[in-house]
Amino acid sequence: ASFAAGENKDTVLLSLSGTDIAVKRSTLQFCEESTLARQFDDKIWKNQTGGKHTPIFKWTAKEVISWIDRNDDIDDEVVQRFRENVLKGAELLALGKEGLADLGIKRKGTIYLIINEIKKLEAKHESPVTFIEHSPYCFGKIVDYLRLKSAFCNGLISVDPPRPTVRQSEKQRFRRIVDYYFPGD
Repeated sequence: ASFAAGENKDTVLLSLSGTDIAVKRSTLQFCEESTLARQFDDKIWKNQTGGKHTPIFKWTAKEVISWIDRNDDIDDEVVQRFRENVLKGAELLALGKEGLADLGIKRKGTIYLIINEIKKLEAKHESPVTFIEHSPYCFGKIVDYLRLKSAFCNGLISVDPPRPTVRQSEKQRFRRIVDYYFPGD
């Protein structure tokens, strides 16, 4: 299984000044001595992803209530239904249309809203987002180059990729980003 086949265990979601991309962590670590590789080093990466959230399936009823209560689109009456039923994280994840109806939530729109919010919650907890405050264009060029270099070194393409071509208006910014992540290269 691989990233292209939908495996996302080691996928990093990057938010580049509001533009989101997904990339394999091994791609970001391709130049082993770089600042970029160190940012996604096992120890740092585990601290960054492992310490932030309790897995949803281990949530207490209090954590479930806190989550549902923070959602402005969900009525207080619905929050009260969750309080009364003392749902834990694993139970939250198992809820479907019938389960929500069994809790006393009758409005179809509300049911679908909650199901959608649960899906978004799962996605958010599966792959935390790493924020990079650099030009999406410039950083994207770096990621594309690293992907191609990785493919070349793994024998997936036969031609060693050339260094990225950057439009004139972005060259100075690109150079600063490269100097930051790859000092001395």
